[in-house]
Amino acid sequence: MPLLSVITINYNNKAGLKRTVESVMAQSAPGIEFIVIDGGSSDGSKDIIEQNQNQIAYWRSEKDAGIYDAMNKGILAASGDYLLFLNSGDYLFENNTIEKIAPYLESGSDIVYGDMKIESGGKMQNGFMPERITLQHLLKDTLWHPVSFIRRELFFKYGLYDTSYKICGDYDFFFKAIVAHKAGTQHVPQFISVFDLGGISSKADNRELIKAERERAQLHFAFHDLQEGKVSVIIPAYNYGRYIAQTLESVLKQSFSNWECLIIDNGSTDNTYEVVAPFLADSRMHYVKQDNLGVSVARNVGLHLAKGGFIQFLDADDLLEYGKLGAEVNYLKQNPGTDLVYGDMRYFKSEQPQQLFYSYACSDKEDKRWMSYVSGSGKPLAERFLNGNNFVISSPLFKKSSLKDIGFFDSSIQYNEDWDLWFRMALAGRAMHYLDAEQSKTLIRIHDGSASRDVFSMQVCGLKVLMKNAAAIKNNQLDANLQKRIADHVRIIRQILAGEPGDNFDTRLRLLHTQGLTETIFGKKRNSPSWIRLKLKLYSFLNITA
Repeated sequence: MPLLSVITINYNNKAGLKRTVESVMAQSAPGIEFIVIDGGSSDGSKDIIEQNQNQIAYWRSEKDAGIYDAMNKGILAASGDYLLFLNSGDYLFENNTIEKIAPYLESGSDIVYGDMKIESGGKMQNGFMPERITLQHLLKDTLWHPVSFIRRELFFKYGLYDTSYKICGDYDFFFKAIVAHKAGTQHVPQFISVFDLGGISSKADNRELIKAERERAQLHFAFHDLQEGKVSVIIPAYNYGRYIAQTLESVLKQSFSNWECLIIDNGSTDNTYEVVAPFLADSRMHYVKQDNLGVSVARNVGLHLAKGGFIQFLDADDLLEYGKLGAEVNYLKQNPGTDLVYGDMRYFKSEQPQQLFYSYACSDKEDKRWMSYVSGSGKPLAERFLNGNNFVISSPLFKKSSLKDIGFFDSSIQYNEDWDLWFRMALAGRAMHYLDAEQSKTLIRIHDGSASRDVFSMQVCGLKVLMKNAAAIKNNQLDANLQKRIADHVRIIRQILAGEPGDNFDTRLRLLHTQGLTETIFGKKRNSPSWIRLKLKLYSFLNITA
């Protein structure tokens, strides 16, 4: 049995196929099983295969149902211990690449992977893989299949590629194997292949499809083996060692005891771990350290790891009153048609914990509550969320299963990501209920390090939330309300931009660009001198950074 099978799929890429075939034929390592699956090309690709068929162990040229159908044909034809998918246009980095990697394949790791050269426009750049492929890495990136040697038996243990994916079937497989089934990985710090950026996954038009398919793959494996009566408390933490002990104490003091607490340390550089460590003596406490990937990724990691049927978010400087989990779990158990229950909240200054306020300013002057105590589902609830966020992130307790068709946090949104999640739940018809129970409030700490209220960023990301959910908002017959809300955001953003010169202006342009909102804000037909100047500066900026 050969140690390695190299599988190449191709469709109408004669020049790319020729380069790939030549790189495999030139390998110094003996005994490579080479398999070529062509999708019935009409550009002469078959001629390349036939010219080299004496050195190709297996090939076929016929119409297929897409990339992953072709890759599955290659898997079923292969007999190597390991499989490497090297699609047409990609090629092995050196003539002795396989010879150099072979000793690592003898180790028996489920997936052995290396680094990659990336070719675009005649230029070459380095692409490095991390030392470990973790859940956190896969939530932000992928494992490149042209550098990955996959033990063939994994496909028969966990299933072939899912052909319903157009671009991310390999991502789905890696997520399933590594995250759901704990397949072992080993990084080899050497270049394996050269990747041609002209492929389908590299095209700008496919970015939204890639994002959607990756999110679908992630959700496939997030809801297995849930313990329906348990609460998973998810605490993202970044340099809050001075407060997190009080936060964890508030969890330990809950009258309800069937919980797990997932502390996702988002790259802290202070004493967060030293403070958390004594709490880990309680088997319900779990600590996960990761790079600083943003609070939304940290919460998503917690959601993937959570085994509880109920979810409670809690920031690392905030507190839960002792009756919160018990009252809200009891309500959801007694009202199975409700997906989310939320309680009241108060703000407090760190130096004055006994004084509680409705307002963020923590002042008796005009101390008015901003939350709307709304219960229900359908259009009335969606209309309420269309007008803005209804509660702080720690107020709700909700069923994890209610996110199955909705997804987790959108990590591309820098602000208002919690509003986006709750809004999507409301638009999807999830039922929510306000519960006024004794000692069940969330207490929000105000201190020097509290997240600043960046009005511009809040407005931009709020507009992004509205735009991305526009179709669902229209389906809830709220189109007129939507247009008014969009106009309000655009007006405020334009006003702020008009008064912002210098570097601050460039920073704000960058945010508009990354959120895909430049045309929405600047429009295509505005011809006043002031807007022309803004557009010129914008386009000059984009030419440099795009």
